[in-house]
Amino acid sequence: MAQGITLSFLALMILFAQPAAAADFELGMAAYNAKDYKAAFGEWKPLAEQGHAEAQFNLGILYAEGQGVAADKKEGIRWWRKAAELGNVDSQIYLGAMYYDGLDLAKDYPRSYMWFKIAADSGDHQAASLRRVVADFMTAAQQTEARRLVQECRAKNFKGC
Repeated sequence: MAQGITLSFLALMILFAQPAAAADFELGMAAYNAKDYKAAFGEWKPLAEQGHAEAQFNLGILYAEGQGVAADKKEGIRWWRKAAELGNVDSQIYLGAMYYDGLDLAKDYPRSYMWFKIAADSGDHQAASLRRVVADFMTAAQQTEARRLVQECRAKNFKGC
């Protein structure tokens, strides 16, 4: 019986935690839209640390742009990677674009293609278009490497891609 109470208690905690997390995220959005980046950071950082992918994506923006925190592109990329691993399509697209352009990451068409393909497979039409653009610049060997990277990333459940 004690185990049943514990499971019920945990289920209630999860149920009530979700609206709080959503409310904190929305408070962060309101602060961001009001250009109060420090307040947005304060709302999103705890959520991001708990695995909230949208908060992680947004922290990446704050760090990359130096909004409310010291500009730190590497820290921004770190948060985008975390969010991308959790399936955040925006982060996957950002990483794909960074590898494509060679912005803050070494130019790498196969990795660019990989992130665009993963985002496109989630139904994102923009990512599908971007994937086709990258493919036009790739050699046959790079296309083979890109397909291998996609399979490898999926096999690792997007961790460490």
